[in-house]
Amino acid sequence: MIEPSNSPPLLAPGDVHLWFFEATQLQACFESLHEDLSVPEQEESDRIVTETERRRFSLYRGGFRRVLSWYEGCRTENIAFSRGRHGKPSHRVMPTGKDQARPDHVASGISFNLTHSHEYSVLAIGRETELGVDVERIRLPRDLSSLTRQFFCSEEVAALEAASPEHRAGLFCSIWTRKEAAVKCMGGSLAEWIGVLQVASHNPGAPILQEGVPELYLTEFAVGPGYLGSLCTVFPSPRITSFTLDCDGWSFRDNGH
Repeated sequence: MIEPSNSPPLLAPGDVHLWFFEATQLQACFESLHEDLSVPEQEESDRIVTETERRRFSLYRGGFRRVLSWYEGCRTENIAFSRGRHGKPSHRVMPTGKDQARPDHVASGISFNLTHSHEYSVLAIGRETELGVDVERIRLPRDLSSLTRQFFCSEEVAALEAASPEHRAGLFCSIWTRKEAAVKCMGGSLAEWIGVLQVASHNPGAPILQEGVPELYLTEFAVGPGYLGSLCTVFPSPRITSFTLDCDGWSFRDNGH
């Protein structure tokens, strides 16, 4: 059972808390996190073919539940997840047992977005705001030309083609995570923003100002060797604090912000 010896810092408007989950650090508490899953989540886990991905699903989803329950001040089983347009996740707190007096609500103001890539998963938490987060391993996909033709603007394709071979994978990952984070923040899909959302030349701290696109702000963050992450917010200069979940609770994480 993961029980923190101290509660995470308070989350104020303008704050974003990034929670990092590393599969290798959570293996020792697999059973505890798996037990936190709802019945549908356990059934979804059982349908995953490979053992590695099945365990990661339980570790990450159980970790999400554990952390959100700390912010909501409820038990993990009270957290109910749902998906909106294009699959953007949200949650509410459901009353059960001794909590029956607490109304079913979504009014706590806690919002989140999540992502995972292989050994890493990240949960972004804010208050009264929209968030988008994406993490990817730095590499060039085998179907690079197909992906760029389908999802990248002409300026982004040109930037990739002009990049030196040793920098091309990093640039591709930067564009992809920025674009994914922005789309997830807006609650849309990449297909909706083909040829519209251009992020390759975006300057950190400056808003994305494009016709037909909401005012968005992008921040890149370090994840681990060979990985890159991007956070998208609807307000400038988010105060980012990062944490790592482990089997003893949590600790602050230096992400190089």
